Amino acid sequence: MFDKESKTVRTFKRSAVRSPIIAAGNTLMKCGNEDYGYRHIKKGHQNDWANLAAITGSNWRDFSDWAINQCLTYPGSVVNNGKSNVYEFKAPIQIRDRRTNRVVSTKYCKVPISRSSKQIITAFPTSK
Repeated sequence: MFDKESKTVRTFKRSAVRSPIIAAGNTLMKCGNEDYGYRHIKKGHQNDWANLAAITGSNWRDFSDWAINQCLTYPGSVVNNGKSNVYEFKAPIQIRDRRTNRVVSTKYCKVPISRSSKQIITAFPTSK
């Protein structure tokens, strides 16, 4: 809560992407503020992640970390959004019922990262 915006919360490995061309490397999640990073995700998307995590028997933070990792490691698509100066990673994530281990839903994880610093701006689940 009192850490500097620049403190790294977690480092994710990012796979190389052909189009747009993005080298493999590390993607950092910084503490950030209301506009980017962990604090932004917690303030704006914690409930979205918590709703899905509850189905799986997890907590919002562990589930969102897993989904972000999946998205950056196995992106279904990456869009170069020049207007926002980000690469938008997107990947499907399967939501499995914790009791039966059956897939009850497929959602998508979106993770926009800065084109210049490769830091996570935000991460959120979506239906499309």
